[in-house]
Amino acid sequence: MSRNVVWTRPALKDVERPDRSERERINSAIDDLAETDSGDVKRLVNVHPPRYRLRVGRWRIIFTLEHPQHQSGVLVILRVLQRDKAYR
Repeated sequence: MSRNVVWTRPALKDVERPDRSERERINSAIDDLAETDSGDVKRLVNVHPPRYRLRVGRWRIIFTLEHPQHQSGVLVILRVLQRDKAYR
């Protein structure tokens, strides 16, 4: 299974903040999620439409799935934030 990954403008700005090694870990985790649906993923509660978070160390990748019933759905990266700022 391979999903397309689409980054929003805020997410692209967010991903510039971590240092290089953390940025590589974040990108690798997103690639793994898109390819194999694996990672530390949880659905956010009381959020409509559904949003999810992928945990990578102290970073949280907030994303949605468009067309999740299809194997070729789209993974939309909304934000890449540190844990203390991700859930506000």
